[in-house]
Amino acid sequence: MIQPESSKTAREPLHKWILFRLYVHWRVLRSKWRPFWFRQLGADIGRHNQFGKISMPFPKGIVIGHNCLMEDRVRLYLYQPFSGSTIHIGDNNFIGSGTQININGDFRLGNDCLIAANCIFSDANHNYDDLETPIRLQGCRYENIRIEDNVWLGAGVTVLSGVSIHQGAIVAAGAVVNRDIPAYEVWGGVPARKIKDREPLNEK
Repeated sequence: MIQPESSKTAREPLHKWILFRLYVHWRVLRSKWRPFWFRQLGADIGRHNQFGKISMPFPKGIVIGHNCLMEDRVRLYLYQPFSGSTIHIGDNNFIGSGTQININGDFRLGNDCLIAANCIFSDANHNYDDLETPIRLQGCRYENIRIEDNVWLGAGVTVLSGVSIHQGAIVAAGAVVNRDIPAYEVWGGVPARKIKDREPLNEK
């Protein structure tokens, strides 16, 4: 018996909805499985984390706390994994897609931070004092990066060598941070400069 066209079209949305729900559950399960896999490879990872398709070539030396969400294409890279390079990420952090943390020394991210997509953290500076020698042959110097608790970095922020961003600070999208940011200030621009202070609600 040939079924009416209307009954076929009525079942199509249900079929697509079921496939969509299965796909969503599969992605969630996969994101929860990845922390377990990196833990087996040597990373120190807490509980209730969800990872997208992240890159962690040298898991040993990387510490991640609890309740963190990392989206696809996040890169945690230790340039000297056998010489003491470390990445330490606290609890309850969000790290957006495409963010790179490229470290030779020590990097620390506190708790409750929001790191938007495509941020870059690099603790290396090339030496360039000798005008006769190519810059690529003059080596690098490295200074640690510190991000304290409750910091919000907008999309595309670059944080350079030796910078500390203190508690509760906010950095606008696209900024290049080359010096320390005090607590509870809002910065933006290239290079980043202070825009304003964050004010308590009862003072507004």
